[in-house]
Amino acid sequence: KAAVKYGLNQVGETYSLKTTLDNEDKWYCSKLTCKMWDTAGYNLRPLKNYLNIGGYLIITPNDIAVDANTWTYKNWDKTDPTYA
Repeated sequence: KAAVKYGLNQVGETYSLKTTLDNEDKWYCSKLTCKMWDTAGYNLRPLKNYLNIGGYLIITPNDIAVDANTWTYKNWDKTDPTYA
């Protein structure tokens, strides 16, 4: 609930890939997801081998997918309703 509440509070904020992980005025999808879970007490930031470009910590969808705190509830694959 805390993660969703935090995310909903960011509706209308600026989308930008040129932002730091600690900046809360601009977002990109994976950064927002990371911050949402961080607010709920789950640190998705990679501990090593993270992508750092010009001082910017880049959180990729794969970082989130392989994190020990992340679970896949449904892998749609070919059972995705849009394939019907």
